[in-house]
Formats: sequence, C-alpha cells, structure tokens
Amino acid sequence: MNVAYFDCFSGISGDMILGALVDAGVKIGDLQDALDRLKLPRCLLKKRRVRRGGLAGTKVDVLNPKRLPSFQTFSQIEKHLLKSLLTKGMKEKALEIFKRLAQAEASAHGKRISNTRLHEVGDVDTLIDVVGALSGLSLLKIDRIYASAVQVGTGLKKTSGHTFPLPAPATAYLLKGIPVFATGIKGELTTPTGAAIISSLASDFIPLPSMTVKKIGLGAGSHDYDQPNLLRLFIGHQEEVLGEDEVVQIETNIDDMNPQIYEHVFDTLFEAGALDVTLTPIIMKKGRPAILITVLSSPEQSDKMVKVLFDETTTLGVRIQKIARQTLKRTINTKTTRHGGVQTKTAFRNGEATRQRPEFRDVKRIAEKEGRPLRSLMKEINLDLE
Repeated sequence: MNVAYFDCFSGISGDMILGALVDAGVKIGDLQDALDRLKLPRCLLKKRRVRRGGLAGTKVDVLNPKRLPSFQTFSQIEKHLLKSLLTKGMKEKALEIFKRLAQAEASAHGKRISNTRLHEVGDVDTLIDVVGALSGLSLLKIDRIYASAVQVGTGLKKTSGHTFPLPAPATAYLLKGIPVFATGIKGELTTPTGAAIISSLASDFIPLPSMTVKKIGLGAGSHDYDQPNLLRLFIGHQEEVLGEDEVVQIETNIDDMNPQIYEHVFDTLFEAGALDVTLTPIIMKKGRPAILITVLSSPEQSDKMVKVLFDETTTLGVRIQKIARQTLKRTINTKTTRHGGVQTKTAFRNGEATRQRPEFRDVKRIAEKEGRPLRSLMKEINLDLE
C-alpha cells in the first residue's frame, strides 16, 4: 500500500503542498496538464528551488498573467468545476474540499453558504492548489494519507478592512477535531486552503507511522521564519494496517441448565451490547458434557455481560480476560435489492472492498414476509449485491 505522510511541523498551505509533491517527484508538466483541464486561460505553474531556514525545498508559484477574477461564491466554483474537463472523481473530491471551505467561511461570519463571499479562498490560486494537490497524489498512486499535528502560527492577520486572530477563523473551523499546536511563531503558518485539503484527505493525524520511505519532498512557503518554513512529505510503502483494539472475553462452563434457555441468553447478551456470543460443546471432569459460553465485549460493557450471565444462567463464576483484536475495516450500509433495502456489511483490505454480505436478520425477515426459502433468497440478494 502506497502512503503519503505530511509532516506539518511548520504548518501547511496550498503552495506548500504543490511544492512538496513536485519535490517528491511529480513532474510540473503533469500538474500543468491537470491545470489546463480547469480551463483557466494562460494560468501557469512555475517551480523554483529556494532555501528556508538553511534547508532547500521547492516553491511552486501560480502565474495568472490575465488576472482572472476570483470566484465570489461556492456556486461559482461549483459551476466552473462541473464545466471543466477533470474526471468525475476529481470534480467530486474538489467540490467536497471547496464545500468545506465555504462552510468554514460561512460559520466564521455567521452566514449561510449561499450568502458567503469567499474573498481570498475564492482566488484562482486556491482552485489550482486544490486540483493540483489531488492530481499530484493521484499521479503518485497514493492509497492512504496521514498527517502530523498541524502548527498554526500566532498573531494577527490584516485583510481588507478587518483584522483577525491566527489561526484565521476559517482555518480554526476546518481544524476542529484535529491535533494542532503553536510554538509562538508570529505568522499564518497554516492557511484555510491547506487546512481544507489536509483535513479532507488525511485518514489520521499521528506521529510518523511505520513505513518504508521511498521519497521525501520539501515544499516551501512564501515567508522565512526562525525555523524552516517547509512542509515535509514522506512517500513510502506500508504493509496492510489492520484495525486494532482491546476487547474483553468472558467465559463460563454450564452443565446444569435447560438448553431451551440458551436462545434467551443469546438475545439478552446482544441487547446488552455484546460484540459476539458463541456456544461450544465441551467435556468437563468426570466425563460430564457441558456448554462453554464465550462472550466478547468492549471493556466498557463487560460489567453488563457479567450481570446477564449471573442473572440468566446457572453459572457460579466467570473467567474474564482482556485480549487484543485485529480487524479489517468494515462499513455497514443499506443497499437496494429486488427485495427492497437490505443492510450490508462490507470488508476492506488496502482500501479495496474484498467481501460483501447481507445481514442475516434482514434476509430472514424478508424470507418470512415473502414466504420464500431462506437459501434461495440469500442467493438472489447476493447476486443483486455483486
């Protein structure tokens, strides 16, 4: 799996992202091809090597010789993107980023998106930065994106008629829920554009993850500070990352309970929040047959599981242990089939769906409603989901 890690030790902006991508090996001509599909006459990308705080990096500038006007509203940007020659997927992702930018501006100024003027984030440069970032990551065939905590800068920023604290209000809105920090450097280290791009694309904000590094790119910002004003980009390979969590396994042996009660115990445990419940036939001392009840639960729900076992079974004691668990990423969505909506669980590996299956309870409900054999109905629904 190819991964990209953005080290935002000195913030992040649109031009820094483009510079880091080019410095990591993306050809400026390939980015220009994507720009040309935007239908922005004579707009060009220009790269140059610069030094920031003693380190060398790549600065990418957007040249707009015809002084194309800014987009004033989100609807104008949406209209322009939809008319462009970009791929459908690129248009959708770019629109998602710009919608978040517009929502941030609207929230900062207490307005609706439809009534919000985009000002600086509506510049042609911003559109090029967003599309250039998406195009560059696509050219590098990146499967997953991570980022560090984001340095935001401190102080005040003057715009036309207003002075705002840093991080700018829109930037702060976009970085909600994301780890940020400031070391006292005066200046706008993270811009709304940079915040919108990284908050939309990064799957997690963590220290540098385990990976085999193949390329490193350094994208330069416009200003010099006491520390290098650079965005560092690591491109590398990572083995499949499985979900990891900790669960509680609760077990008890039962040899003296009416078997008819087990169905009720099952239902009660799941209603209480059990992740899984299994019954295993076992042989106890002196050759007595018994049933091993095993319950998996989150640590927070384990007390409820124990209470159910003591209330609903004949057990006199339970065994409890915490265990580590690795899981594939899963999503549950409702899919439309010829028999109506069915909840479907999809498992992913390396970002790709590997298996998909309908929830058994939904199929059983439909079978009972239609008076159909469960097995043939399951086959039809699986065909609809392919």
